[in-house]
Amino acid sequence: MMYYKQTQNDSVRMLMEVLEMEAQENPVWTLQNLFILCLDSSFMDDNPQNSDYYDSTYLILAELYLEFKQYDQMADVPAFLRSVRSFTMDEESKQEMIAVLTDLVSDIIDDRARVLTVQWEREGTLRDWQPHIEELVSEIMETVPEQPSVNPDTANELEVKFQKKRSKKKTALFFAGSLLFTWLSLYILLYGAGVTWHAVNLRVNGIKTTAEVIQIASEMRPGKDRGIGEPIFYSYFEVVNFTTKSGSEVQSRLDVKGESEDHYAIGDEVEIYYNPEAPAQIMDAGSHARLIKGIAAIAVGLFIFIVIAVMNKGLFASMGSLGWIASIGIKAVLFLLALYLLADQNLYTLYRCFPAVDEEACVNSDGVMVRRNDGKPFSGRMKSRTDQNLSVYSYKNGQLDGLDVVYYDGIVKETGCWKEGKQNGLFRLYTPSGILVDYANFENGERHGLTRQFDPETGGITAEGRYNNGQLDGTWIQYYPDGRTVAIEQTYQNGILNGSARQYYENGQLQIDMSYSDGVPSGPYKFYYPNGQIAVDGVLENGSYRSDTKMYDEDGISITEIP
Repeated sequence: MMYYKQTQNDSVRMLMEVLEMEAQENPVWTLQNLFILCLDSSFMDDNPQNSDYYDSTYLILAELYLEFKQYDQMADVPAFLRSVRSFTMDEESKQEMIAVLTDLVSDIIDDRARVLTVQWEREGTLRDWQPHIEELVSEIMETVPEQPSVNPDTANELEVKFQKKRSKKKTALFFAGSLLFTWLSLYILLYGAGVTWHAVNLRVNGIKTTAEVIQIASEMRPGKDRGIGEPIFYSYFEVVNFTTKSGSEVQSRLDVKGESEDHYAIGDEVEIYYNPEAPAQIMDAGSHARLIKGIAAIAVGLFIFIVIAVMNKGLFASMGSLGWIASIGIKAVLFLLALYLLADQNLYTLYRCFPAVDEEACVNSDGVMVRRNDGKPFSGRMKSRTDQNLSVYSYKNGQLDGLDVVYYDGIVKETGCWKEGKQNGLFRLYTPSGILVDYANFENGERHGLTRQFDPETGGITAEGRYNNGQLDGTWIQYYPDGRTVAIEQTYQNGILNGSARQYYENGQLQIDMSYSDGVPSGPYKFYYPNGQIAVDGVLENGSYRSDTKMYDEDGISITEIP
């Protein structure tokens, strides 16, 4: 029973072809040199986590070695393999072979089954192969290691080749890592430069005034999307009201703060800087947090960039005269990638700066936006302005198609996507002060997918659920004003209440537990007092209590049954 004879797959076939070519060039084999050959030919890997993918290579080499030891040649193999005159094994190769085959018998690597044993289990042959492997281990353990009878120059050549392969791998990994960290450093540098410029620009060119704190609002922390009904975490910010130099009254928000950071109280007066061209763009005059954040980002990015540049110096120097060109070219590409990502993350803020046609250049004709000068459907971006609003919409063939962003006093009020004149994608709606009030996905003009609604005063979530083609579908949850405690939890199917429904007191205690069937209350019904004591225990049929429904007072004493 030989694995290399009974298994006919591409991997085994290619390995045998490599061994045949090696036998033609060098009929004097050592197991150590075959390991190097297989590593060089990608039939082995020096990464321990991938070792089980190459179990078959070790298994075949063990079979060939023991067959040669038994018959002084390899029988029933291709002609070129029969030309091998010597096949020896040193102590190091012996221990490596025993270790791999023993691991193969144990079947486990990093808490998972090995690839080869999974295959044998699927084929139902695992019990046949395990005794064979154990026998191979036993015979190899009894084998006395031999000194290889090979030309030392050949051995040295193979060792050099092996070292070069390792060196190339290390160089490739280092180069990939340096590219990643160079890109990261450039991204951090650009981010820090943007934050610093914005902070300095407001202080230098902005107008200083006094604002009054009128609200403490919140927003859900960015990051991994939470599921419906999962715990909610907020960041907080102050909403302030102030009067501009021109006499306009503006509401806007200060920078986000963590729950543990100090906040201004409602009614406090705060000195701020505001942008005269976009009054809602403001900054706390007494806080240097934004400036410090920007400078720190620049310092960190610059440090990483310099360290990686110094480490890469030798690598690019080895390329000769083209090294500095490659270095500059790669850094330029990484710079553009970092700039692109940063611009994409700030797309809504920057969108107002993109080239766009003024709305006066077009006219709406039967629901199609056409150019005034030639009457052709308009394609591109269009801007419309009022005293405080700036709207930027995208059109294609006269229909809304693409991104739209609406600004109020310079900050984002609405973002959304359109396709062929219909809402299609994620829409966000904000109050004039920058509080998110609606987060909804659309498809073909209908709500479709996740929707979240928020309190316009506090920013806390008020409701969330999913829609299917404009109809509520699945769990719909409504929250108390604190934005954390569930008030009502209902199940919808195609816009109709269907399934479990629960209502809770403000302290989180269950109040009502019931069900609906096609919009009609049906099935078990339980109503609880705030102390958790059941008040009504019964069954609803077509929206009415069944006759055996029972009622209790707050002490749990039965009052009566519903007649």
